[in-house]
Amino acid sequence: MTAVATRPAPSRTAPLPRRRAPRLRYALVVLAFLLPSALPLAAFTLGPMVSAAWVSLQQWNLLAPMKWVGLDNYARLLTDPGTGEIFLHTLYYIVGYLPIVYVGVWPSRWP
Repeated sequence: MTAVATRPAPSRTAPLPRRRAPRLRYALVVLAFLLPSALPLAAFTLGPMVSAAWVSLQQWNLLAPMKWVGLDNYARLLTDPGTGEIFLHTLYYIVGYLPIVYVGVWPSRWP
């Protein structure tokens, strides 16, 4: 007698449970906790930044209505000979003054 190899019958197991619903619920809970702090952040940080970017694209002297000039303000800034000097003064401030301030404040916080 010869033995005939038979394949085992495929097992009928239940499909794996989907993990999307718990992840979505967790994300919504995290969002609910972050939203009260994210709204003021957006209102008082991102709002003024977008507003300042919008005003920088206008010609405006606070008395006359705004006039759209686009990137002309930035082109004038980059071609102005005094711009390099202004950036150099800012660099002097950062390198020279700020370390003195931080070193002067730092020891006062020691116990």
